[in-house]
Amino acid sequence: MKRLLVLLPLIALLAGCGLFQENRANKIPGVNEYEMGKKAYEQENYVHAVQYQDQWLAKHPNYAAAYVERGRAYDKLGRYDEALLDYSKALEANPSALRPQVYKAGALVAMGRGKEARQNVEAIMLNPGFSAMGPYEQFLSILLDGQFKLQDRDNQAALDSFNSALQIYEVNTTVFLNYKSPHIHRVALRNRAVAAGGLNEFEQAVEDLEEYLKINESYGYETTAEDYKALALAYYMTEQYEKSREILSKLSPQDQEALTAALGHNVSGN
Repeated sequence: MKRLLVLLPLIALLAGCGLFQENRANKIPGVNEYEMGKKAYEQENYVHAVQYQDQWLAKHPNYAAAYVERGRAYDKLGRYDEALLDYSKALEANPSALRPQVYKAGALVAMGRGKEARQNVEAIMLNPGFSAMGPYEQFLSILLDGQFKLQDRDNQAALDSFNSALQIYEVNTTVFLNYKSPHIHRVALRNRAVAAGGLNEFEQAVEDLEEYLKINESYGYETTAEDYKALALAYYMTEQYEKSREILSKLSPQDQEALTAALGHNVSGN
């Protein structure tokens, strides 16, 4: 009996230390379904990223950050309707947050709802908290802003936006790598080339288009006939006729004829 009385406090002490407790992941700081979902996203396992966030949100239905993370995974899977719903839920949980607004704008663009996306972007850019956002979200906002200005044919304003977006990318490349978007700047390069061409700054257009095509070729992105036509035109306008003819060889006869008609000159040299 005396021995039992000695052992009881010891057992209680050990239990208090957790040696007799079940080892559950959500009791370990920093390890839970939300964090595992983020890790799955980093590993480009977007289906598992969604599943982990499903589990976390089942227990924490007002956790705004988890809706954003699940929405980002849906984006990568091309499930834009579900992504948009998650960003909207994140804003319901935290109406003042800018991050879900940025991703919401991107999802709206992907769904062809440009007018709504533009309203979102304008509100984001005017928000006093814009400068405190992370570089990735700033880049996305400014990129979209530039694209809308390009649609309005405001080439100078668009060029300024793309310059700003690319500056953010250049000093934060590691951030973009972590977001699994290491080559997203190619979109800004392609758009800046269009804006530069609209301002008759064809040297800039050539530089951007060459870099854009180099990235496409190196990492397996699609290069369209429109891309080749744009570069052929930029070479022609900078009097690099041999390079222009070389690019034209990649185009169909119909595209060559269309470019010739646009310039009023046979750029193929035939």
